[in-house]
Amino acid sequence: KPSFFGLIMSNWFTNLFSRKKKTEEVVEKNEDDIIVLRTEFHLMFPKAAASNNWAELYKGLNHVLSEYGIRDTVEVAKFCAQIGHESGDLRFREENLNYSSEALMRVFKKYFDVALAKKYAYDEISIANRVYANRMGNGDEESGDGWRYRGRGFIQLTGKNNYVEYGRHKNMSSMNEIIAYLKTIEGAWDVAGWYYWKNGCIGKSIKEQTKIINGGYNGLKDREERYIDNCYILGV
Repeated sequence: KPSFFGLIMSNWFTNLFSRKKKTEEVVEKNEDDIIVLRTEFHLMFPKAAASNNWAELYKGLNHVLSEYGIRDTVEVAKFCAQIGHESGDLRFREENLNYSSEALMRVFKKYFDVALAKKYAYDEISIANRVYANRMGNGDEESGDGWRYRGRGFIQLTGKNNYVEYGRHKNMSSMNEIIAYLKTIEGAWDVAGWYYWKNGCIGKSIKEQTKIINGGYNGLKDREERYIDNCYILGV
């Protein structure tokens, strides 16, 4: 049973957070379309909040939510949960394929046996070229398309077909231009919103969204836990 002092302190922190949030609402309501408050952003993406570019990341989130019609509070909680997982709290804008042999057998077992996994371990280029070969519009392993069109942006856009389609959406004909844009914070957010919207994630459950985004259910537990936390943070 909490002590009297504990109850007092708990209520004090609750009221402090509430007052701070209301103050932010007054300050921010005159800014560009604000859907997520700064306090909420910091709580949903704590690692990003500690970075030097948090303000740009925060601005980008609100812009993409507005741009792609992700306004419903529950939907915002889902979107931020998926992006938080995919990007490691907005720290990664490019896919990390630096896998050990054990990890390759766990994540990409379809493409490796034990001997092959040991041969490919920690070779990011070779891993990408093997696991992404002959699908999503990519050529064979020797073409280098797997590495060229590896996951980029906060939602890890992958495969030549997806790159071309996104470039068409942004009126970009040069693949170099598309790749350069995806490396920016603005591009990383934009492609996340576009992919989420285009593939019908809005209105789907976290599990259904995960299948669409991941192609499987990797990290489903973390995505679901993030969603629950985000609902609490956003007051759902």
